[in-house]
Amino acid sequence: MKRHHVLASLVLAINAPQALAGIIEYQDVRFSSDWESNRLTIRIDAQGRSGDWAAAESISAIGVSGIGSFANARLVAAPGGAMGWTYSNRELTAKGCSGGGATSDTRLCFSGPGVALSDGMVFTFSFDGDPVLASPHLKVNFLDAGGDKEGSLLSQVILATVPAAPSVPGVPAPLPDPAGLPAPLPETGGDATVSEPRTLAMLLGGLGLIGLTRRVRAARR
Repeated sequence: MKRHHVLASLVLAINAPQALAGIIEYQDVRFSSDWESNRLTIRIDAQGRSGDWAAAESISAIGVSGIGSFANARLVAAPGGAMGWTYSNRELTAKGCSGGGATSDTRLCFSGPGVALSDGMVFTFSFDGDPVLASPHLKVNFLDAGGDKEGSLLSQVILATVPAAPSVPGVPAPLPDPAGLPAPLPETGGDATVSEPRTLAMLLGGLGLIGLTRRVRAARR
């Protein structure tokens, strides 16, 4: 009976959708992403921002591309007034969601009134269709206190990192990859050791001296 439970757990673990995640840092702002099925979450921790983002006060747009095709995208969670931002399938530039031409849905851009920067800013997008969300190309636009663009327009890919396979009770852990193990030591036949050249030469010299002594004694007889 236990065997049946173990097999069932294995099937569930293999077929369950994997949640993947990635992290990048720029100018002391940390961007992390995780996705499962057709939902992508971007978290921004911007409290300790520095460099040319030091004077940034708000975020006014977030764009994601490189995610394959989908039928529609929605912003289902966002900080403050960002829930009212406008959706576009154009590219995010320093001037907002106005870059490139309108194409089939392979990217998204949400923009609107600036939302104050802080740690733990969570933006969650839900998609209709079958997007590929493992390595989203993220763009964000920060503003200063006067509402003007501040610093660089972030444009980087957040590569996903695959978590370790879930453990299943009763199933032994896989053996380590031999490629990652140190090379085995050569066999020496138990406690035997290999003589150094100098020791070997002394041994041969001693044997030769013994043979010469025996020949001298035999001649005297």
